Amino acid sequence: MTLMAPFLFIGAMIMSLHLNARLTTVFAFSLPILEIAVFVIVKIALPRFKITQTKVDRINLVFQQGLPGVRVIWAFGRDAFEREKFATANRDLTHTARVVFTTFAMMMSVMTIILSFTNVGIVWLGAKLIGANLMPMGNLAAFLTYATQILMRFMQLSMVIVMVPHAQASADRINGVLDTEDTIVDVATPQKLPATAPELAFDHVLYCFLGANPALFGLTAKVSSGQTMTIISGTGSGKSTILNLIPRLLDVTSGTITLNGVDVRQLSQTDLHFAIWITIGNG
Repeated sequence: MTLMAPFLFIGAMIMSLHLNARLTTVFAFSLPILEIAVFVIVKIALPRFKITQTKVDRINLVFQQGLPGVRVIWAFGRDAFEREKFATANRDLTHTARVVFTTFAMMMSVMTIILSFTNVGIVWLGAKLIGANLMPMGNLAAFLTYATQILMRFMQLSMVIVMVPHAQASADRINGVLDTEDTIVDVATPQKLPATAPELAFDHVLYCFLGANPALFGLTAKVSSGQTMTIISGTGSGKSTILNLIPRLLDVTSGTITLNGVDVRQLSQTDLHFAIWITIGNG
């Protein structure tokens, strides 16, 4: 649509001028009005497209927090509070989305009205030219076809212009993820993992998520080859966090996690992940 519409628009305009230059004066009124309408609609919708993305994130976050912790929510009698929190986020998104899509729907209505008035203007002016024997009747039918092409292609371009900001808002968010720099990186000179029997040890491990209370505090434990360690606790107590610390999907806030006596932060992530894979593969 983006590539085809400009060529058809220009071609139809050239053919319209070739048929009757006086009739093309109708476009001098209709096209600027269309342009102003599109500009106003884009001006209204553009900032709200970006706000909508933020509000979608908010409702996803509320849902993501509530679903895994549903048992804890029930245990502490917080289900009514969580329902209201979700309903508030939902109403907020609904209000913004209604404004955006109502504005977008208005654009089609405005364009259709302008297209109809343009055709009326062409028929009125064409009838006067035909009555004065300045244009054959067949040219009027052809001109109406070209006029429809001109206005329809202009409408297509306008739709693209409206959709680009929406796509841009999404692209900015994707690029934000792709451009994020890794915070977990290998040391300049990684150590080699000793070829001994596997041994995993936690020494006073503390981990805090950003801006939150410690998820783990003072964890000390050791598991050697042939041993099994089982961790049983309630939802949100840090079991998944422990699992993510071992392959360095997260880095400890303080304390150390060692594999075969070597701090996992001193190993290259490739060697660490390979060692975990080999250990799991060997049971």
